[in-house]
Amino acid sequence: MTAQFSSLVTIGSAARAWLWALSARVSAGVVVIVLVTTSGIAPTPCPVFAERSDSDSAHTVPAALGPSTLSGRMVRLIRDDGRHFLTRRTALVLLAGAALTGASVAFEDPDRTEDLLSGPTWEHVADLGNLYGNGATLGIGALALVATGEMTGDGNIRAAGWDAVRSLGYAFTIVGGLKVAVHRTRPDGGRHSFPSGHAAGAFAIAPVLARHFGIRVAIPAYTLAIATTVGRLEDRKHYLSDVVFGAALGTCVGLAVASSGLDGSGVRVSVAPGHAGLSVGF
Repeated sequence: MTAQFSSLVTIGSAARAWLWALSARVSAGVVVIVLVTTSGIAPTPCPVFAERSDSDSAHTVPAALGPSTLSGRMVRLIRDDGRHFLTRRTALVLLAGAALTGASVAFEDPDRTEDLLSGPTWEHVADLGNLYGNGATLGIGALALVATGEMTGDGNIRAAGWDAVRSLGYAFTIVGGLKVAVHRTRPDGGRHSFPSGHAAGAFAIAPVLARHFGIRVAIPAYTLAIATTVGRLEDRKHYLSDVVFGAALGTCVGLAVASSGLDGSGVRVSVAPGHAGLSVGF
C-alpha cells in the first residue's frame, strides 16, 4: 500500500510539474545531433509524415530579412510548432508515457538495473549512448547539419538541422523546468533526476531525422536513442521512470516539429561581401 501511494504521489508531482513547465520562462539550451551518414541519402520521408500537403514544399526563400520581420516570422514558426504539439497525438503519447512511468516507479531498482547491465557488451552500448546524448555532441551535430546543408546547397540537410535545433530547444526547455520543479535525487546522489534530458533529446530528434531522411536514418536514430537510455541507467544517472518519461516527452516534441517542420528552403544563412543575413521561408 505504501509503495502504491508513493507511486501515485510521484505521478501527481510529475503532472503538476508538467503544467508548471509549460508556463515557465524559455531558457537557453539549443542543441542538436551528429549525423555523419546522410551523404547521398535522398529525402524520403517516413509514412507517418505523408499527410503533409504539397503546399508545404512550395515555400519560397525571401531575401535576407530585417530584425523585425525575422522575429515576426520566427514567432509564427514557433506558434505553428506549438499547434502541432497541442494535439490528441501528444496527449496519447504522454498518457502512455505517464502510465509506463508510474509502472516503472513501482519496481525500479538502480542496483538491480546496474547488475543487469553489467558486462563489456552493455558497457560499450552505454558508452556510445552517453556520448550520443551528450549536449556537446548534439551541439556539434547542429552546426554540422546546418553547415553541410549550406556548403552543399542541400536544402533537406539544412532544414533537418534547423528542425532539430527547434526540437531540441523545446525539449530541453521543458525538461529543465521539470527537473527544477520535481527536484528528484539521482541514483548516484546527484540532483535533478526527473526526467532524463539525454533521453528526451535523443528521442526528440529521431522523428525529425525520420521525416527528412527516411527509414535508413530513422532506424539508427532510434537505436542510438535507446542506447542513450541504457547509458543513463548503466551509469546510475537516472531511474527507469526518468528515462521512460524523458523518451515520451522527446518523442512528442520531435513529432510536433517534424509535422510542422521546414522544407528544404525554409531557413537560410546568406553571407556575401558587405552583407550577411538570415531568411525564413513560410
